[in-house]
Amino acid sequence: LYEGMVIVSTGGQTGPTLAAYDELDGSLIWETESKDQMGYASPEVITLGGRPQIVILNHPSVFGYDPSSGENLWE
Repeated sequence: LYEGMVIVSTGGQTGPTLAAYDELDGSLIWETESKDQMGYASPEVITLGGRPQIVILNHPSVFGYDPSSGENLWE
C-alpha cells in the first residue's frame, strides 16, 4: 500500500511486472511493461538517491520503478 495505491507483482514474463490499483475502488492506475519472470520477493518502496522507488527482484534481475507512474528507472 503506497499513497492510496495497492501495488502488486503481477508475473512479468507474459504480462506486466507490476500493477497499481486504487485502494478504494480497485481500478487500475498503472501497470509496467513485461520484464523477466516473477521472483520470490514482494515489491518494496524504498528511497534511493533521495527519490522513492519500488524495487522488485525478478528472475534473474532487480528493477526500480517510479511509484507514481510505474516508469522503469533502472534495472
